Amino acid sequence: MTGTDWTLKLAAWLHDPAEKALILMRTPEGHEFGTAQRLRERLGIDYGAFDKRADWLAAAADRPQWPRPEDERYSSWANVRFASQPVLIHPLSGQQIALHSLAADIGATEIKAVSVDHFERLIVGDDPRLTFLAFWRFGPEAGRWATELGSLWQMLPADTRTPDHSIWSHLDTVSALHTALADGDQPALLAMSFGPVQGFIAQARSTSDLWAGSHLLSSMVWEALKTIVAELGPDTVLFPALRGVPAVDAWLLEQSESFRALFEDIGPEFLRDKTDTNPLFAAALPNKFVCVVPSRRARELAKAAIAAARQRSAEIAGEAAKAVFAAAGADFTEETRAQIAAQMAEFPEASWAAATWPMAADLHDTAAAAGQLQEALAAVHPELSRREVFDERTWGVLTQALDLQGWQFWRPNAGVLYSAVYELAERSLAAVKAARLFAPLTQQGHRCTQCGEREWLTDQTTKLQAAKGKRKPKGKATGQHEVETVWAELGANPKRRAWAKEGEHLCALCTAKRLWPTLFAHEVGEVVGLEKGQKADRFVISTHALALATSIDSLLSNWTVQSSIKLAELSRDHDISQDDPVALPKALHARIRRTVDDNSAYVLKRLPSTLDRIRDSEDRSPMDKALATILGRGNKPETYYALIQMDGDRMGAWLAGSEDQYKLAYRDTWHPQVQAAVGNFAKDNRALRDYVDALRPPSPARHAAISRTQRLLHPPGPLHRRGLRQGQAALRRGRRCAGFGGGG
Repeated sequence: MTGTDWTLKLAAWLHDPAEKALILMRTPEGHEFGTAQRLRERLGIDYGAFDKRADWLAAAADRPQWPRPEDERYSSWANVRFASQPVLIHPLSGQQIALHSLAADIGATEIKAVSVDHFERLIVGDDPRLTFLAFWRFGPEAGRWATELGSLWQMLPADTRTPDHSIWSHLDTVSALHTALADGDQPALLAMSFGPVQGFIAQARSTSDLWAGSHLLSSMVWEALKTIVAELGPDTVLFPALRGVPAVDAWLLEQSESFRALFEDIGPEFLRDKTDTNPLFAAALPNKFVCVVPSRRARELAKAAIAAARQRSAEIAGEAAKAVFAAAGADFTEETRAQIAAQMAEFPEASWAAATWPMAADLHDTAAAAGQLQEALAAVHPELSRREVFDERTWGVLTQALDLQGWQFWRPNAGVLYSAVYELAERSLAAVKAARLFAPLTQQGHRCTQCGEREWLTDQTTKLQAAKGKRKPKGKATGQHEVETVWAELGANPKRRAWAKEGEHLCALCTAKRLWPTLFAHEVGEVVGLEKGQKADRFVISTHALALATSIDSLLSNWTVQSSIKLAELSRDHDISQDDPVALPKALHARIRRTVDDNSAYVLKRLPSTLDRIRDSEDRSPMDKALATILGRGNKPETYYALIQMDGDRMGAWLAGSEDQYKLAYRDTWHPQVQAAVGNFAKDNRALRDYVDALRPPSPARHAAISRTQRLLHPPGPLHRRGLRQGQAALRRGRRCAGFGGGG
């Protein structure tokens, strides 16, 4: 197993109870010694072994400070009782969501009992590692036990005074920092990037290739991440947020079969869906991630992550090539293995950089730590000014240099430097990527017909000198310099057109991409419990289907009896019956069913695949003329289509907070009670007013929120939709929550 102390990770994750916001100032024992204490006792955890610095750092990184008058030791206006005044703040927009009072509906004793029952159900025997994974993944899921509470359980704030980040985000950050601080180490932010992205995906020659390029790269990112997650825990990944990612859920199921019942409770789509609507088919991970790791282990972890991704990519290429050679009835030789090893050695491309989170023996010595960061940033980016990393008004607070005329702050600790550490990691990663270090690959034979970069795969490297017209299927190489190739044999087989069209000869990487849909469909088949050798169903819209969609739609608008007769003639002349039907756009498919007879529908659904076949093997012009006659008015069938992609998310600016429009003012992240009190004091205090208006730098919780927002853009499964609707309805109406006291 790993060197991580999972019991201590549990201690860190359980330092606060999940229901903290609902019981704060409502229980005599205090929030740290209620539910959390009972669970620690149940698990045999020594709370004293928990390194409190992790909590202090996480709180400082995520929670903006507000000052207090020097003559007030405890300010009553800063004591926010969430149960009575529940307000949530959107972490990106600053929008306030004010709820009705929950105090009457949710009794403190009742919610504690429900929380304990929920977490005790997640304990996995005496295994602290599996128990931690269960707490991390299923703790935020209300499941069957609290459907009326709905989404509110997932959004309970970590701090009632700054309710813009959840308790779950805080627990994750604390346990991640605790792991990074182990054995006297310091935390570091490890940033890694994988590619190529645009070029690799743009080489697609079909819609299937387009999906495969994106999904294969996403899968390689997970292979890299998996080494870090298995070693340190999924909580250590700050971006992207991994909770709820289908590939991560499938990995969790591999760790323990006991998780299956828990997944069944929250939404089992990836366990049951046997088609490509299964969430596993989504390319859910970006090509870059950021983790909190022990500083001394950053290099080791980065190298292991890269090695894992490249090993898996080589395995996929090997599996794909073996399938191709087997289908062509050819031997998979040592020469082929050598080609694959050489061509896949540098895939995926990988870059990494790590920035240590500086902290002195005194965590509150932020000025010294900040100075170290500024020196490091200047070394990476000499023109970078302090203003680009921190607004000067904010910086004054963080370094205790701001005079607020009778107001004072709690002493900040090194946690407030998170945004500067993140900036250093990002700038360093950009510098590494700009260097473009790579090992040259010598290729002497003819190149792959898809990428044009690497030699095509062969059983004998001497065949690589054969020109395109000299490559023949089995038994057809009779002329001088003609050779039999695996790809020519495959291209001559109409049942393997999805793998290779006539004339195509692919390298190891393009072979992996071309066959990835088939290989991955088998992997999904294993997850959903299909018999060995069976795979999930995929429905691919061909490029011809996309191009022909407008032509078919136009034909249906002018449909006559003569159209049906001509379509039947075309079907006989070109033997359409040998072709498979294709998936068409849903609206077009429905219109075909409404407009034409069954025989005509049979032909229309096969036209794209017939055109694919004819394009690869014979002159297409007779087919085009026949279609033009059917379409009428001299119209030719469409042969082109365009994909318009707009990248308008400004993701880099959102993450870095490099532009003011992507940051919130400090005041916008405070509970209205705090906001109003400080706002009143600031009317007569210019220095305080400047701080209130200052823009808050990025934080771990903000990065997690951005990641979760990205994932929510994918349609959730039916159970998640139901829970979300219930939660939204409860939030809007302030509905009483059944089972939580008060007779609700």
